[in-house]
Amino acid sequence: MEQLTPAALLAAADDPDTTRKKAKGLRRDFLQRGVSLMKGLKEEATRLFRQAASDCPHDYSAAAGAELKVLGVVP
Repeated sequence: MEQLTPAALLAAADDPDTTRKKAKGLRRDFLQRGVSLMKGLKEEATRLFRQAASDCPHDYSAAAGAELKVLGVVP
């Protein structure tokens, strides 16, 4: 399985269209949160998902809240 580096995620999110770039950036950030979780970095993942729950648009904040519930922590 191919592993994505943080640099590769940043490059994948780059787009000349600002609306698409913002959406890709949100997806990139969400993936990074998931990577932290898969690596067993629960505290980091919790912090990042809480940040997403409070700062991101509804679809990402709802997904972050669901991840926090799975982790057994309060959003």
